[in-house]
Amino acid sequence: MLLAGLSATPALAHRDDYLNETFVFQTLEAHEFEPEVWLDFGPAKDDRPRFTAWSAAFEYGLTKHWMVDGFAGWMDPTGEAASLHRLRAETRVRFGEEGDRRVDVAASFEIEYEKLREPAVPGSPVRPEVEKDWSLTPRLVLSRDLPHEWNVTLNLDVARELREGRSDRWTPGYALAARYPREAFLRYGVELRQDFGEERESLLVPQVWLSFPHEATLKIGAGIDLDGPSRQSFLRTVFEVEF
Repeated sequence: MLLAGLSATPALAHRDDYLNETFVFQTLEAHEFEPEVWLDFGPAKDDRPRFTAWSAAFEYGLTKHWMVDGFAGWMDPTGEAASLHRLRAETRVRFGEEGDRRVDVAASFEIEYEKLREPAVPGSPVRPEVEKDWSLTPRLVLSRDLPHEWNVTLNLDVARELREGRSDRWTPGYALAARYPREAFLRYGVELRQDFGEERESLLVPQVWLSFPHEATLKIGAGIDLDGPSRQSFLRTVFEVEF
């Protein structure tokens, strides 16, 4: 009874993007606005110190099938003052309604700026910074509803870095995600992200969603590094509400 009382009845099924930003087929309805707050924590690992990151994001529906979103993130890698480390803007259009086709199709285009940090030099207290210039990422979003309220979503993308010396390079990648059930107070999901750049990077992110009244959702999950010392695992919490 408690779960039934807390649950809400959203207008759209499978409307929430995943914690590691696997984008879903559904878009917001026209003029709907959804602000989000993100909190990340990464424990120390090998030559990488612990970090805490805070982010603010939003989504807005331009039309029934077209939306935009923005993201700004600040990171504190050493316990000192946080600094801006990431900006992102994305637009997405979906073709038709969910369930119209055997596979639902949407398209996305993203521009992003991210500041990265090199691994620490042994014996040196200084951690040099490397700035990753703007990158462009077109993306295809494929979604399929399965029996017993499962949904599977696949993102296929290529990223082009605009940093000097790399502006002619395209890096392919994909994200495969699944969630259950269709709509409920407590939903479960998992996503796998792989990028095929100079260093193949793989990240597994199990997660849960808690759906509250008034279109509010709390997402909690963990990023599990599948590539040893080249990446860093993390914990992530996202809270969003829709207007």
